[in-house]
Amino acid sequence: MAFEADALAYLLKPVEEERLSTVLNRARQLTREPTQYAAEQQRFAQMVQQRRTRIDQVVEKKKSRFVLLRPTEIIFFSAEDGLVKAHTANDQFSVDMTLNELEESLSHQRFFRAHRPALINLDQISEIQPSFRSSYVLLMRNIANTEVQVSERQAKSLRERIPGL
Repeated sequence: MAFEADALAYLLKPVEEERLSTVLNRARQLTREPTQYAAEQQRFAQMVQQRRTRIDQVVEKKKSRFVLLRPTEIIFFSAEDGLVKAHTANDQFSVDMTLNELEESLSHQRFFRAHRPALINLDQISEIQPSFRSSYVLLMRNIANTEVQVSERQAKSLRERIPGL
């Protein structure tokens, strides 16, 4: 989160005076030299891109076994009480990743964060119904025809991802 906010450094309590002084000196230097600041931003962006993990299989747990699924087989992920579940057409599995980790790792796939506890596969939507306040309800292609509410905040993003809405 700190890096997404373009943080210069990450300090932990209790703050060490020497570390704080180093960070403040660096901040002063970067504000005086815009070209160095731009170079630092580019270096950081490249580091983040290189470290970003892309997954092409999701490891899921069902009782005492592990199942490998391709992201295309997953209808949606849901989170409840700290547990993340992957829902397929006929089943659901526990996943040992957070929704944020999955969202970042599957960014090259067609996954969309409908709201805080739901990450859906855009290719697994069977129907989109308008909802209150310019939002939507998504009907998914699983056996239960699960309805997933799109948050008001994410509705605009969904319209950008699916032209014509």
